[in-house]
Amino acid sequence: LKHRPPFTVAIDAANVAYCRQNYGGGRFSFEQINTVLDTLRDQGENPLVVIPRKYLKENIPNHSADQYMRRDGKRVRQQPVSAADNKLRQRWLDEDVMFTPRFSWADDDWYWMYFTVAYPSGGKPVYVVTNDETRDHHHHLDLLEPRAFQRWRATHIKNFDFPSDHNGNGGELGEVTIFPPPLFSNELQRTQAGSEVRWHIPVAARGAHAEGPSSRWLCVSYPSSRSRASPK
Repeated sequence: LKHRPPFTVAIDAANVAYCRQNYGGGRFSFEQINTVLDTLRDQGENPLVVIPRKYLKENIPNHSADQYMRRDGKRVRQQPVSAADNKLRQRWLDEDVMFTPRFSWADDDWYWMYFTVAYPSGGKPVYVVTNDETRDHHHHLDLLEPRAFQRWRATHIKNFDFPSDHNGNGGELGEVTIFPPPLFSNELQRTQAGSEVRWHIPVAARGAHAEGPSSRWLCVSYPSSRSRASPK
């Protein structure tokens, strides 16, 4: 990677490729990866596509809903790479924006997690575009204590989404929406302004996005010398 152009964001290619492909006819979509790549470039980013080695073959795995559905009495587990898909792969290779783990058994998630902390771009953090919730990554890697891992996850991951009808109902791919990470990790924060101490407490959200980061905060402030006054 030291010999490649610097990058500011990694793309979890497998996660992007299978987004909204859970239907009959679903597949590993190189087009979706390329759409995310181009969108990030339009936003001034220098992306790096991190893709497992098994998706560089002529016949690649298909982990969409198709592998559980029958076609002509057979289970479909692989898909041939089309000329258009192969052209996209070659383009990424020619532009030096594609990274593949050297070993086929290596989990590509290990690499993009490592890139976000080991390859800062101009002193700025490197992000990753993925919808992977990374629930089991901490236990497998054992790199950080739980609180530090939660902070990393909250501040280094950019989620994304495609229009809900862009494939299964015959619609076109459409534009991808990429969501920046929150400015602050969703946890108790302490700041100090002059002689005043402030505690910022995230208020739990309700409804469909209750598990997401809070958009409301409760602020409790008091003088640094607690004997002068009670908390406001």
